[in-house]
Amino acid sequence: THIAENRRKQMDPNHKLEKLRDVTDKDVVLVMGHRAPGSAYPSAHPPLSEQQEPNCPIRKLVTPTDGAKAGDRVRYIQFTDSMYNAPCQPYQRSYVEAYRFRGIDPGTLSGRQIVECRERDLEK
Repeated sequence: THIAENRRKQMDPNHKLEKLRDVTDKDVVLVMGHRAPGSAYPSAHPPLSEQQEPNCPIRKLVTPTDGAKAGDRVRYIQFTDSMYNAPCQPYQRSYVEAYRFRGIDPGTLSGRQIVECRERDLEK
């Protein structure tokens, strides 16, 4: 079916997602409302390069995202769609985000979908 075909495309990391509209970076920041356009990202902790982290083999295997390196605070964005005519249902969006993007924590509630991550990574 057409719906199953769309789901397969969304879940395939090799398939490039179609861009539905052009939105400027300034407009994205205004819509999200977590900082003023052009302002620096507020930080929750010092950059990783300035911290005295203990020696850990996992830190050598996993590269931190840009937001984690800079010490950005964690923020969230919430999506609400129609369950019947949406481009992507909430549970499907969680799967797509978990498979395609690093450093985010998607969660699905009834009819809503929340993505939590560092601010710098959220704007990507």
